[in-house]
Amino acid sequence: MGEDKRLSSNVHFDRAWLAQGSMNYFDISHYVSDYQVIYLSVNIGKHQKEMKVGDPIFIWRAKGRSHDVSGVIAFGEILETCARLDQVKLPQYLLPVDRSKRVDAPGKDLKIGIKILERRVSPDDGMILRETVAKHPLLSQTAIIKAGTGSTFSLSEDRFSAYCDLWKTHKV
Repeated sequence: MGEDKRLSSNVHFDRAWLAQGSMNYFDISHYVSDYQVIYLSVNIGKHQKEMKVGDPIFIWRAKGRSHDVSGVIAFGEILETCARLDQVKLPQYLLPVDRSKRVDAPGKDLKIGIKILERRVSPDDGMILRETVAKHPLLSQTAIIKAGTGSTFSLSEDRFSAYCDLWKTHKV
C-alpha cells in the first residue's frame, strides 16, 4: 500500500484541519480504531462553513482524565460537511450516545463526517505525541499546544506540511 497522496507537500488544498476528541467525553481511541468513518463536533461557526468534502484532517486525542497520551492518532479526509445529528448521511457511524438522541438542541455543535485513512492510536503504532508537537519550531506555537481547548483548528499550508512530515517520520 503506497503513501497517501494527501500527505505529500506537493499537493495543495484550500484548507486542512486538525480535529480534537477528548477522552473526557468519549473514547476517541476506540472510535478511530473501530470505525472507518467517524463524526466529530465542530463548534466554530466559521469552520462549519469552511470545511469541505475532500479536505485533509488530522485527529488529535486529548487525554483528559485518562491515562492515554495526547497527540495525533489518525489522518483522514472530510467525507461529509457539517450537519445536525438528524441530518448526517451515515448515522450508523455516530457515537452511540449521539445515535440514541439523534437530535441536538438548537445551537448545539454540528457534526463533520471524516473518513479515516490511517490510524495510529498508540506510541507503538507511531502516533505523533503532544511532546513532539510542543518541541516543533512551528507547531509549538499553535492553539492545540498553547490553549489545548477547541474542537477544530484550521491548519495553514506550512502547518499542515509540518504535521505531514511528522506523520511520515513516525510511521512504524
